[in-house]
Amino acid sequence: MRVAPIVDTRQVPPFLADLNWILWDSTDVGARNASLLNALQFDLGRYRNTEGLEAQAAAWVAADRDPDYLVSDRKAIAQAASDNAAGEPSAQLVEYIAASARATRREWWKRNGRWAFRAVALIGVIAIALTGWRAVQNLRSANTLAGTLLNVDDNPDRADLQALKLGGLIDQQAANGRAVPDTAQGALLQAMSHPWDLGVLGYTKTAAINAFILGNDPTVAISADGEGTLAEWSLDTGAMTSRRQISQSPLYLADATPNGRFAATFAADNTIGVTELSSGTTITASSSKPAGLQISQSGNTVAIYDDSGSITVLTRSANANGLAPRKVGTYEEVFDIQGGAGEAIWAVVKDNDDLLVVNATSNAVVHRSALSGGADVRDAAISPSGELLALVGDDGQLWTAPVGGSFAPTGLPASRTVKSLAIDDRGRVLISSPAAGPQVTDLTAGTTARICAAVSVVEVFSVSSDGTRVACLSRGVGIISDLTEVTTTPKPTNLQVTTSRSAALGSSSIRLGDDGMIHLVHKSITAAMNPTSTSVGAPWGASLPWIPGTIFGEGTPTVVAINADGSTVAVGTSAGVVTEIDLYPEGLIAIAGRWRPANRAVTAIGWHGDNELWMETGTDVWWRAPSCAGCGVSTQRLFQRIRDRQWMCYPADTRDIFTDRTRSTFDLHPCADPIEATS
Repeated sequence: MRVAPIVDTRQVPPFLADLNWILWDSTDVGARNASLLNALQFDLGRYRNTEGLEAQAAAWVAADRDPDYLVSDRKAIAQAASDNAAGEPSAQLVEYIAASARATRREWWKRNGRWAFRAVALIGVIAIALTGWRAVQNLRSANTLAGTLLNVDDNPDRADLQALKLGGLIDQQAANGRAVPDTAQGALLQAMSHPWDLGVLGYTKTAAINAFILGNDPTVAISADGEGTLAEWSLDTGAMTSRRQISQSPLYLADATPNGRFAATFAADNTIGVTELSSGTTITASSSKPAGLQISQSGNTVAIYDDSGSITVLTRSANANGLAPRKVGTYEEVFDIQGGAGEAIWAVVKDNDDLLVVNATSNAVVHRSALSGGADVRDAAISPSGELLALVGDDGQLWTAPVGGSFAPTGLPASRTVKSLAIDDRGRVLISSPAAGPQVTDLTAGTTARICAAVSVVEVFSVSSDGTRVACLSRGVGIISDLTEVTTTPKPTNLQVTTSRSAALGSSSIRLGDDGMIHLVHKSITAAMNPTSTSVGAPWGASLPWIPGTIFGEGTPTVVAINADGSTVAVGTSAGVVTEIDLYPEGLIAIAGRWRPANRAVTAIGWHGDNELWMETGTDVWWRAPSCAGCGVSTQRLFQRIRDRQWMCYPADTRDIFTDRTRSTFDLHPCADPIEATS
């Protein structure tokens, strides 16, 4: 039995009391570390770093608190315990020692006064700082939960970093023969239940990327940088595959045709250029600095506009040796330009308080309208097809319209401080604001989701032609996100789904009963689970602590499914939540993941292969999520899913925050150095 500290806990900050007692109780190093890990789980933020401990200690001393409340008289307690015949101190004995310590302390203060207090306080601060430093270093080197949290990125949207760090913790704990806390396992599964970015591309601090463009091939991106080069990237590996020097000046703006054949650029030497990427042949024309630039899908026409609202079109000459400029007009404001099919380039402008869409190539006005109620326009965008419009009004709403039709409010909020706005050919609106960060709104489902979570603000969005990926330009780098995980997407033609309240395979079955219970049969065990409970009754284990509220999330169960090998079941609810549950061979269960694509009832569930979970939340409204079936019962499966979903590559400064073991276990790919540019 351990003797409780002889301190008045009401006078000691709880985190210092916990930490002090655990660290001073060093008779069993393993138990001490386990206790410390357990203490950390109650408030993960309080041991975040050494500086935090030092700050708390300094504040404690500044408030004239007694360091002796922290450093207790362990020697006296040990002696008292040894004097007890049973080897266990009685409550009276402990109280006697505590009272004696208090009396001794009062007498000491009377004799020594303020100077002695300062000396003791200084010693106390040093002891606290040293104790905290040692604890943090030990935890960091052992890759325990505290060490993990010390290095977790401050951005809560970086679920990939959370998963890698917590996966590293679990791997290290297993290698050391230590049990993995449920909180670590639960936090990891929570991180796996969020969308992840695909990667961040950017290669030198001196050559920031100023444009990032996706086209017909969603695995290839084109960039323009501050060293005057155009580069092509593989979005499978994150490596630069080709690079051409087309200017001796930085390239500030760029656009490319969807087929990747031509790119239009504006360089710091005030030249507009059109480059054939395969040959590097470039034709140029002089121009003052534009605010925006677009090239038609044919590659023959480039449109630019400046801050004064003037739009100019430059057309490649018949012999392709020059660019002939032609002024389209000047408007109150130019919101967006997009390269359309053939020679078309669509411009969204404001003229006499009306919103116009102009085909800059032909000067034809194809749309004119105003917002109802006299609302003003903060920003507007047009789809590359020239068929859809989106705008943010000063009423704080997102509005949409077909080109040639009337605007209607979507009922979805939009920040008035919009930084960038885009709409793709499927009607998905991409918007970035300092307050909300980059988001995508799916008008079909009425949902909004975070994208490009590695950054807080996006300057320009570029969506691949097939609508599967988006490149977000932000502060000199390109962030790639998968839109199919956060918006509705067409289901695979061979997808097998369940739309009923029961499913069975082999010795496993799941059924929604008329009694409101979920009846699960697995092996020789039968269980009835209450959807509104917070845990599953023995011998089925318990719900992991990361799951908020009830086991199956909000709402009532509406549909169930079981995967092809009978190892995982899924439950969908009326609130749009789908929970994956793994079935142990021994007859136990474990939560594998939870998804909530929309706030609508789930009507069908199915798996496509081993890694995709599909859900329907309305007639033919389908969502895809990265399934983690098997993650609840198999660490190897969990680790493989981390490998599957990690970024295409990790920059050196990001890889350095992981231990060598973590980098090896998850095979973290380093981002390749930039290749040399050719002329």
